[in-house]
This record gives sequence, structure tokens and C-alpha cells, in this order.
Amino acid sequence: MLFRKSPEQLIEEAEQALAEREFEKARRIAAQLLRMQHTAGFEYEARALWESRRPNDAIAALKRGLEVAPELWILWEYLGHYLSDMGRHGEALEAFRRGMACAGAPQDSFLCNLAVVYQRMGEHETALQMLQQAETARHRVPVAYLELARAYSLIQLRRFEEAERALNRADRATEAIDPEQLPTMQAMLEAYRGLIAWRRDANLARAKQYAEQALRY
Repeated sequence: MLFRKSPEQLIEEAEQALAEREFEKARRIAAQLLRMQHTAGFEYEARALWESRRPNDAIAALKRGLEVAPELWILWEYLGHYLSDMGRHGEALEAFRRGMACAGAPQDSFLCNLAVVYQRMGEHETALQMLQQAETARHRVPVAYLELARAYSLIQLRRFEEAERALNRADRATEAIDPEQLPTMQAMLEAYRGLIAWRRDANLARAKQYAEQALRY
């Protein structure tokens, strides 16, 4: 069978379809990739299903892909994210650990993913350990993101001075952030400062100011 487009062209089109919220188009492209026996089809099928609010089908698509290619860390990463968002934390931890063991997997990214799951489970000391390991292995995760994640757990543990230092480090590191991600990072900075004002200082007015600034970002 001859194909008019290369897998790389189809992947680019699938990304564009997802960005434009054309989920059925993305699924059609995914199906074409799978006919070409290209494993990226599983990823785009799952992402399109997830965005179409079909989480169980998205997870099933990723699991089918992992039966074919268990060494693909990107499939484990999406599986971990989706399971975590559904509150299936134990399964999410397992998925992230399996992905982290794959060749070429970005260790810092997976460690941050693990930290987020532990945060959602309320295990903030363990989350901080994961973030410390991610800092040691840092490759592609921005320093600002690491420090913001660290600050969140420190706030939950009522270690407010340490949290403020982490936020200050994050603030200094925002210059290196992708411009598209910068507003989100700045919003998180303001929100966490507001959280400190509320939880430590019981200053509701100040907390509200920070919250309003976060919303503007």
C-alpha cells in the first residue's frame, strides 16, 4: 500500500488538528498512522479521545499502544497524566515509574509527574523528595516550574519561609520560561503568595489582591 504523506507530515497535521480542537480529524489521522504501523497513532487517538471527554476510551487506546510498544515512554507519560486526572493515583504512579524506566525517558519530567501525583495524594514530604531528585536530574523542566511545585508542597506543610524562598527563586527564573508558558507561571506565583497571606498571616484582603492579580495573568 502506498501512502501519499509521510508519518512526519501526518504527525504535524494531527498536532494542528488537536490545537484547533478538530478531534475527529485528529482521530482520522491517528487511524492512518496506525495503518502505516506507526505507534504515534496510539498517542493521537488517545489525546483526541481525552479532549473529546472520553477518558476511559483514551486510557484504553494508550494501553493498546503499550501492548504493542511497551518501550515508548511518551505513552506511559500520557497514561500517567490521564490516570492521575481521574484520581487513580496508584495506577498513575505505576505508569510514571514504568515510563521513567524506558530508554531515553526524561528523568526530570517523570520525577515532576510523580511529585504531582504525591501532592494530589497529600503526601507532600514524598513530593518534595521527588522534586529534589528532579532538580539533580534536571534536563528539560524549567527551574521556575520546579520551584513553584516545591513552594506548593511547602505551603501545605506550613513551611512558609521556605515556600517564600522557593517562590523568589521561581520569580528570578521566569526569564528563561517559554513566553507561552510565562502567564501561567506568573499566575501561579501570585496565587501561592496569596495562599501564604491567607494561611500564615490570616490576611484575607492581601490574599484577595494576589488572587486578583493571578486571574489577570
